[in-house]
Amino acid sequence: MRVFWVLIMVLSFASVPTFSQDDGRKIIEKATGYYPVSFFDLMLNPEKFDGRKVEVFGYLHVKFEDCTLYALKDYADYIVELNGLLVSFKDDVRIRSKKPLKKDPRDPLKELDCMYVELKGDFVNKRFGQFNYLFGAIHVDEVSVAWRYYDGKKELR
Repeated sequence: MRVFWVLIMVLSFASVPTFSQDDGRKIIEKATGYYPVSFFDLMLNPEKFDGRKVEVFGYLHVKFEDCTLYALKDYADYIVELNGLLVSFKDDVRIRSKKPLKKDPRDPLKELDCMYVELKGDFVNKRFGQFNYLFGAIHVDEVSVAWRYYDGKKELR
């Protein structure tokens, strides 16, 4: 009798349709128009996302000759361009932030320097940079400034 119930349980789980991570991303893409992708997936398979509208999270540098999205703050601090993505902002870029940003009339994007952000835009699979180190570019439609949920004291905000 016990074998019968074990067999029924195994067969019931085997008949359940699987739901992959890619299926969830396609649902988000249908809803928002942007395919959510991790920075490292984008870096490892740039040809898969060429010409596609993507949504990617990273650490942004907006400096004199360094408008680059890095995977991590440490990569940006040491300017490890092999792990960088060239960023170009469209003229009508939307900036979303929970904290009010000071609007500098000369360069409103300068305030996004050294921040973790989520960028939404068109990805181009082409090498850029001084020695072709940057693995691609994103033409940004929208920037969302990230804010911390964890404050370091085991309390979520």
